[in-house]
Amino acid sequence: MTHSPSRASDRAALAVIIVAFGALLAMVLVLSGRPLATADTWYYLKMGELYSAEGPGSHHEPMLFTHGDVEPTPHEWLSEVLFYQVQHHTGFQGLRAFHVLLVVLSVGLAVWAARRRGVSWPLSLAVGVFFLVLSQQRLYQTRADLFSIPCALAILTLVLDRPWAIRRPTIAISLVILVFWANAHSLFLIAFALAGATGLGLAFEAFLARSGSSVTPTTSTRSLRALGLFVLAGLVATAVNPRGFAQHVTFFTSSGKHAIWDVTDDWFPFSPLSLADNSPMLSPLAFLAGNITLLLLVVAAVLAARQAEARRDHDPAGATALLDLPGLMVGIASCAAFMISFRFLWMGIFAVLYAARVFSRLDLRGTAPVAAALATLGLVLTPGPGQWTLLMGDVPKDPATYLATPVNHAAFAGEGARFLSEAGVRGRLFNNYTLGAYLGYHLAPGLRTFIDGRTEHYPALVAQHYDVIERGGYTDDGVPFTGLLEAYGVDLFFGVGGPGYGYVAVPTLRHLESITGWLLVYRSAGFAIYARRPEPRGNADPEAVARRQTNLDQIQRHYRGLGVPFDPAVGFDVGAVIRAAPQWAVSQRLVPPGVAERVASPGGVLRDDGLVTPLFVAGDYAGAARSALGTSDPNVAAVGVEAFIALGRYEEASEFLQISRALGMDDAKVSELMGLLEATRGYRATQSSVLLGAPDPPRT
Repeated sequence: MTHSPSRASDRAALAVIIVAFGALLAMVLVLSGRPLATADTWYYLKMGELYSAEGPGSHHEPMLFTHGDVEPTPHEWLSEVLFYQVQHHTGFQGLRAFHVLLVVLSVGLAVWAARRRGVSWPLSLAVGVFFLVLSQQRLYQTRADLFSIPCALAILTLVLDRPWAIRRPTIAISLVILVFWANAHSLFLIAFALAGATGLGLAFEAFLARSGSSVTPTTSTRSLRALGLFVLAGLVATAVNPRGFAQHVTFFTSSGKHAIWDVTDDWFPFSPLSLADNSPMLSPLAFLAGNITLLLLVVAAVLAARQAEARRDHDPAGATALLDLPGLMVGIASCAAFMISFRFLWMGIFAVLYAARVFSRLDLRGTAPVAAALATLGLVLTPGPGQWTLLMGDVPKDPATYLATPVNHAAFAGEGARFLSEAGVRGRLFNNYTLGAYLGYHLAPGLRTFIDGRTEHYPALVAQHYDVIERGGYTDDGVPFTGLLEAYGVDLFFGVGGPGYGYVAVPTLRHLESITGWLLVYRSAGFAIYARRPEPRGNADPEAVARRQTNLDQIQRHYRGLGVPFDPAVGFDVGAVIRAAPQWAVSQRLVPPGVAERVASPGGVLRDDGLVTPLFVAGDYAGAARSALGTSDPNVAAVGVEAFIALGRYEEASEFLQISRALGMDDAKVSELMGLLEATRGYRATQSSVLLGAPDPPRT
């Protein structure tokens, strides 16, 4: 029964919940509709373009060069086509609006699901708040989850919540949803997992009745038959996809053959005991919400069982309805899902729906105020440490700029991608995992990428070698990362990291500094691009050598057109570029405007403590070292020592280190810099020696 709030406390609670729901929804929509910043969106768009042109049966890999004999798996082809078509016809602004509409649809379905269960308006809106908190991480991303979440809510509410009431129109609608879902995302199996949990609850009800319990199964047997028919029809319907029944085992085949478990972002299990035991990507709010969800499920189940026991003699049907064993099993299954991987935290809403129904049926005093308190907690904590705060750091604060900016190119080192595109270079690019889809979207097929978020599109060995290259290390059999670059025939290296990057990444920015055979061709404060020199060493491929020479010629021609100095013999000279083209340097986020003005001023600045760090971050090590000379600040001197080390001027670095010690640099810092000096010297010698004879290409 639906109860309208009559008492003053309930009316106040409803007002609080409405405010919390509206405010939190607005916050989530602002972030969901922000300038596009989801890394995987770009491969959705690229694959959508491919499937729109060639159909979902295409065997063409449009971006990677490391795919080997792995063919694209169209397990979410319809999502990719939909995103691409929206972007193609309405632009990136239209895609932002489409994302917001899908979020609104999901939130609306969550509230509707609560109302369909007879939950009061205050509790239904509180369920909406819970949904916004639990699903934030998925709702912020322009991915296929935006289709899976509303599909799951719709199937659960239309069919699984009351299977005995299924009618032909409902079956038809649900089967259409399943066919869409099976083509949009391989997570459509969630529907059958939830159906299995529902069936288990119904079977348990029937068992209790047959065992002599006075609790009756009401319509359990009829519901089981209806549910079984739905599952059979659903299995047949979901086979209507380009892969047939192979689509049903996509997750298992992909996780068995590819590198899905090597991705450590949101595949971590959820540990309810300690936040420290979870992935660093799990926010304190998400951790708290997950634990509250588990607590609500337990409390609701215990209260329902106690009340059912009290009612079983005089109202067995009511006792059965109150127990709601199918709903409980669905809640348990959803909690098990996010315990396995916190990317499924949004499924906790099914446990919350079960609890909300129980609390509404029990009509407990104080439920509305407690719901208001929890809703307020969700609203207050959302701007705290976590995804919302982290992602909002990239969102324009000015409303006009927010609305007018379709894509956050800065999040993807967009200046570097534009440089590669405008220079017209071709070949093979090693890239950061997160940037792979963006770079592939903008640069392929002329320049193909090493890796991206589609772990099922390349062999697991590629991911393993990526890890070696990313950390600048060695394979198990002792091959240095530069040897892997040679073996894969990499022509260009896109390194990221350092204090100028601003995003979480394993730093690769300086991996190839002063490494034989590699040439710096572009630099920003947070990323750098190196080109393989066109030197015919060992078993070098003549075509690769010719391609690399052409790339250098293209880069030189591009810089000449921009009025930016570039010498293909020595590479990109950061200091010379800042002095000759300060405005261009600022536009590339190489240095701040004030630094560019001071360096480019007549006569330049020879000694200035304030220039040492920004020049070092920009990669102008000569300028940083020169500016540090004569400093009396041991912290500035430490940066100067690092600059001499970066230049390979190890004797000068050692001498300046002794001067720094005299300035008051503590012994721990001195030891650290001495270790850095020796490590850098050895590292460069080892990695450079590889190019004298590259190993055989790895088997992929």
